[in-house]
Amino acid sequence: MYRTSLALRGKCDEYSRVVQCMSYVCMYVCSETLLFLHQIFLKGLMVRMENWPTIVLGERLRIVVALLSPN
Repeated sequence: MYRTSLALRGKCDEYSRVVQCMSYVCMYVCSETLLFLHQIFLKGLMVRMENWPTIVLGERLRIVVALLSPN
């Protein structure tokens, strides 16, 4: 009985080491996936910012002032 419990304890220790190693691998894979998704999201935002319409305020103010002037 004593030998069996030692053998089981050894197997449990090996299993816990494997599980711990797998959790580190899983954490690395998950962080790598998050980085990949972040890069895709960032590229999409950069494209949207490049195509974002810009407003020339001086031109708009000139039009508003012309509309509001009593001429």
